[in-house]
Amino acid sequence: MAYANGIVSAPVSIHDVQQALGVSTTDLGTLCTSAMINMWAKFKPVRWTSPDTLSVLNNDKTWNVNASTGKWWLSRYNNYGLDYSKVLVGNITSGMRTALETLATRITGDVNGWGYQAPRGHTTTYGDEYYRLTDFNQYNHNVSKPVKSASTHNINAGVNEEYTVGVNYIETVPSAINTRDYLRPDDIASETLHRGLAIYKKVSNTYNCIGWCTGVNWVGTGVKGSDWSQEYEEDSGQGVARTYLKTGSTYYVLPCYFSADFAQPAAGQSKLNSASSVYVITMPYVNLMSFTVTQSALTVLLSNKTITVSHNIDTTLSVKNTGNTSVTSSWTTAIVNELFTGAFNSGTYIGSTYDSGRTTFLGQGGETTVKRFQLSNGELNSDHTWKVYFNLDGTENYISLRQPAIN
Repeated sequence: MAYANGIVSAPVSIHDVQQALGVSTTDLGTLCTSAMINMWAKFKPVRWTSPDTLSVLNNDKTWNVNASTGKWWLSRYNNYGLDYSKVLVGNITSGMRTALETLATRITGDVNGWGYQAPRGHTTTYGDEYYRLTDFNQYNHNVSKPVKSASTHNINAGVNEEYTVGVNYIETVPSAINTRDYLRPDDIASETLHRGLAIYKKVSNTYNCIGWCTGVNWVGTGVKGSDWSQEYEEDSGQGVARTYLKTGSTYYVLPCYFSADFAQPAAGQSKLNSASSVYVITMPYVNLMSFTVTQSALTVLLSNKTITVSHNIDTTLSVKNTGNTSVTSSWTTAIVNELFTGAFNSGTYIGSTYDSGRTTFLGQGGETTVKRFQLSNGELNSDHTWKVYFNLDGTENYISLRQPAIN
């Protein structure tokens, strides 16, 4: 039997394909263009110009995935039969905000506009795109979709500060393409796709983009982001706008792909690496996800968040209790950089700024000083983006320090 557990194997028959797809037709062209084909399967009918692909078969009737030529499963367009043209916003040299707002309008259905390019037959209109029964050899109908789940979280914040929002999503395993029978969006040979995120504020029925980030820090199965206001490029392509996640508001976050990496040449800047145009593409099976920013009774305040040109700082960390009753809380604080992940490892924080304790914060608007940070010239350097980290009873707060522009 050449069909079992969703997988078709040689010798392939019409009946095998009928079983795999769950259809009754016996017409080869109808089978090769069926809407039931799982487009994330690596081996499936694609647009390839040869009527015969048997030259890349191994002796055991499996495909020679290491063959130097004849890899028909790549298709004539080198894209494994995947089509993302409906979800792509391209030719962006500036104005990333406008592009991401356009992208948000194209989030429809499970696949978010991703599609399958089935062969169109041996015709004078399309040229040679043959229907081949052997394209179903090693077709796996049960391969997983590339993004299995995605979620975000709400933020318990203070007032008018910059906070961290994260997205966790589970992808199929990014192993070598020659070792698996399923596809991922970044398998497309014509593009190098970088994972990234965009944040939106919904006004009426319009999604206004307020920040984004992408780059080398986004590689992996888990994604987290911070300082969105520092990952923002105005439509003019000039300067940097600083935005805030306001308390009492609802925002939306969207994971997406960019066809170019973004560098951060200076604190508060996110520019394209080159003048060449880039694309932004939505991620399949991921919708706009909402999160809220709420304010707790304890508001974290920093008196002065500016680092001088000589890299001095003198600032006071305090907590204001807007509730009616006193609250006793444990805390830990330090000045940390972008390498800090919650553990005080060497090179991630200024050791002299570390402190911890347990303090009673008086109610009804009482403000209590927790820590005064005083650093002299040279203790902070321009190689990092610095923040005040404050863990209050397990709730992590990151307060950005506003650095001067770096020439």
